[in-house]
Amino acid sequence: MRSLWHSTVSVLRQHPILWLPVAIVEFIDFNLRWLNNLLHHYLIQHIFLRQSEDSSVLSATAIAHLHASIHRSEYLTVPLDWCVLLLYNLLLTCTMVATAAMLQRIAQTGIGTLRDAVPPILSSARRMMVFALTLFGLNVIGHSLAGILSSLMQPLNLIDFQTKLEKILSLSLKSSVALEKSNLFNNLFNNLWPIPITLCVVYIIAPLQVRLLQPPNTNPTTQQTRQARIAWSLAIVTSAIAICTMLLLQVTLSFVPQASPGIVYIFQAVTYLISIALYAPLFIAIYLIATPESPLLISSTLPDAGPEEDVPPTEDAP
Repeated sequence: MRSLWHSTVSVLRQHPILWLPVAIVEFIDFNLRWLNNLLHHYLIQHIFLRQSEDSSVLSATAIAHLHASIHRSEYLTVPLDWCVLLLYNLLLTCTMVATAAMLQRIAQTGIGTLRDAVPPILSSARRMMVFALTLFGLNVIGHSLAGILSSLMQPLNLIDFQTKLEKILSLSLKSSVALEKSNLFNNLFNNLWPIPITLCVVYIIAPLQVRLLQPPNTNPTTQQTRQARIAWSLAIVTSAIAICTMLLLQVTLSFVPQASPGIVYIFQAVTYLISIALYAPLFIAIYLIATPESPLLISSTLPDAGPEEDVPPTEDAP
């Protein structure tokens, strides 16, 4: 694994264009989620809630209409969320194949462009669709399971735990208000507890990704499967650690009275960038695992020993 990460860092440093496929997909995903949130707001504010405007604000009927409107909005908003997730999985699959195609061209000619990714994507469209649908199905199962477990974990009162911790640490009123405003424990909890579910998804999807990057009718070896799962697991754990670190830094920043909302937004943006920046080196590592004969993979052989000194043969004593 050490030679694998060394090769990944070396290739990514020498060819920064390999960041481009991931950057394009994440930019598209960011805009899709932004439009999806706007559509959610429009459906709730201008369609469903308008039906309860004729009722009295203080009546129980208005409250019932409000809950019914929010419930009916889920019949449209949830399918929209799944459509955005499916499109993102399709684009992410294209990014995997595009990165592998660019790496193959770099290994052959030393230069790779996005144009080199078009033929492999077109020729592997069926295999990519199967992989994307599999990834989408696993994500749906993971999100559904996370939603069920989240409802079961609601009785855990993290606010009381945070209040008790503030008393134990004897924090000042200003520090307590800043800590409560940051909602640290809820944010940490929400980012950490879904990791086991994500690792289960990765356990299934990692060998399938190696198989996607290999020639048709080729199955990954046991060692390739193990290395791919380790690479994905390390990426997920690193992303979670980075996000938690940024949350802690954001809490520290909240104690500073001069901290503006713009700086807090920058922290949130950096957190998002850290979580997606791992895709590019991860896809390079998976490609090197799938193609161990690639010249881009630096061998981990020990350095050759220096030439031995010539020792003249000893003569036997007469």
